[in-house]
Amino acid sequence: MTSIIGIKHRDVGLFGIKTTGQPHIANYLCLISAIGIKKLMVCLLANLHSLSENHLFVSTLATRLMVGFVVSVFSIRSLLSRCIIYVQSYSSLSPYLNWIVVCLSKANDVNRASSSKVQINFGSLLYPSLMAADIVLCNPTYLCVGSDQTKHIEYTNTIIAKFNRLFEYKTFGSDHDFVSGSKRLITTMKVMSFKDPTNKMSKSDNSSAMFILDDYRNIKSKIKMARTDRIIDMPIELNELCNRSGLFNLLSIYSLSIGTDKLILLGFVNIVSVYVFKLLLWKLIYFKLYNVRKKTMRYLEVPNLLDKIGLSGRSWMEIWCSNNVRHICSVVGLGR
Repeated sequence: MTSIIGIKHRDVGLFGIKTTGQPHIANYLCLISAIGIKKLMVCLLANLHSLSENHLFVSTLATRLMVGFVVSVFSIRSLLSRCIIYVQSYSSLSPYLNWIVVCLSKANDVNRASSSKVQINFGSLLYPSLMAADIVLCNPTYLCVGSDQTKHIEYTNTIIAKFNRLFEYKTFGSDHDFVSGSKRLITTMKVMSFKDPTNKMSKSDNSSAMFILDDYRNIKSKIKMARTDRIIDMPIELNELCNRSGLFNLLSIYSLSIGTDKLILLGFVNIVSVYVFKLLLWKLIYFKLYNVRKKTMRYLEVPNLLDKIGLSGRSWMEIWCSNNVRHICSVVGLGR
């Protein structure tokens, strides 16, 4: 893990993953995209967010599994020195700040920001406010988010603007923004379900998601059964994929896995059939995930290792981010 010394003067990226179930291929592709910015990366394991989906039950094993997964991805690339793993529930700073965010929010702002199609509970409605609290807490330079989180970021920018106006008022006309509002966004494309390519891949559907711990046979079966269409030939031009959402999803996964533009990739694979392309994708995913799967399982077997990594991240966050919380609390009249 990285040292706290000098962190305040470095660019920092923030990347979040919910700890619901096993990490899947979408989590892997988003994480390697985030690593690509070549900056210090805070990987937020959002187990408090997970409560909005699981009715007040979060598996400790799921959290440890996600810690092991993140450590594995960074260690394979020898980049652990640029990784801070922050388990959301290990510190009270995010929920504490979340209450201040909620009190600065209007009901219409939260309603517009919420992307949840079904409001399972009030937590699923207030999901954006906790996300905004995490961003304000870390005050990162970069935000690595999915392409479906635009409304969350717009809401967060509204809250940041309110914080800065309040801070400016309290400091008698200071032109300094306490919380940086101009985050550089690293957006990643949504990875869709293998079974229904019109819906986002979900950890809750074992048959339509590719999990990091899936073995050779499962990976082959899921790719083989992935829904495409009745056309057996690969398209020649990218625009021919407009009405072929299943095949477009598989091509996107392949291009993200090797870091190549879809148009360039299509120029190589358009000479084969869809069946052969699926075989190529199956082998690619298996070999890409092999070391991640192996390392993750090895870390899970070491007693207390993953818990210690999570506690190390908590220490880093509390030292680095406590000043943010202290200043905000002072501005709103809660300082000591």
